[in-house]
Amino acid sequence: MINRQTVVVPDIDKDERIPTELYRGTFVRAVVMAPIRRHDPVGAIGAYWSKPYKPTQSEIETLEALAEAAATAAEHIGFAETEALAKRAAFVDQSLNDYQSDIDAVAGIAAVPTMLDVALRMTGMGFAAIARVTEARWITCSSLDHVGFGLNPGDELPIESTLCNEIRDHRQVIVFDDAQTSDLYRDHHTPRIYGLRSYISMPVIRADGSFWGTLCAIDPKPAKVDNPQVVGTFKLFAELIAHHLDAADRLRKTEASLQCERELSELREQFIAVLGHDLRKPLAAVDAGTSRLLKEGWTAEAPWF
Repeated sequence: MINRQTVVVPDIDKDERIPTELYRGTFVRAVVMAPIRRHDPVGAIGAYWSKPYKPTQSEIETLEALAEAAATAAEHIGFAETEALAKRAAFVDQSLNDYQSDIDAVAGIAAVPTMLDVALRMTGMGFAAIARVTEARWITCSSLDHVGFGLNPGDELPIESTLCNEIRDHRQVIVFDDAQTSDLYRDHHTPRIYGLRSYISMPVIRADGSFWGTLCAIDPKPAKVDNPQVVGTFKLFAELIAHHLDAADRLRKTEASLQCERELSELREQFIAVLGHDLRKPLAAVDAGTSRLLKEGWTAEAPWF
């Protein structure tokens, strides 16, 4: 690998390059190693014999041909992986754009930073967040992080790894002071994956009854959160978040309706203006004819033309 060339060792006991103690418990007594991608090796293909053996030139060339084929395959795999990663990145960007309106909506709620701060001060926990939760996604919309959990708006967690995945189904709060002493969550994968001990997550339910996401807080240490005061406060905050989201939706719909009315009004004015312009000449002719008739008189003996 270092010298970028094929190595032939007819007898490992007679070659100073071979650490014979590593092969003492194996069958290997002779070996040939050919580098994969000779100009910049990424591995090697070897042939081994159970007794001293000097391979023929044809055998060595066959092994080198296999190494070249492996190098070509590795390059194709690398290209495919790069292409797959690029597609994945594009998909993530597009997916995030799909939920950017949710992130913006939460960012537009002025009370959110205060809610998260109160949640942490009240519980003594280190991380709180508002998350958009769907069947396939868990996306941070806002967070307050004093323990370095590392989630910012737009960041995601695998939905299957979270307890919010279960909350989406039963729409009930999940709360425990210490996962290690909890009968339900002692062996649950979420506390184990994220190293958390205390946890509370309250569902955010919209006015139409749809599940939107959660208000949650976690900490790597135990905390006193499973009590009516904390649960009641989180429930109130979740209801306020849902109320603001509903109000923002109503505002957007009202603004869209007003914009539609504005556009219809402009079209109406344009139509009237065009109609007035197009009718001006015919009306002028009618007016002139009527004035002449009134001036010259209209008698029953007048000829009809």
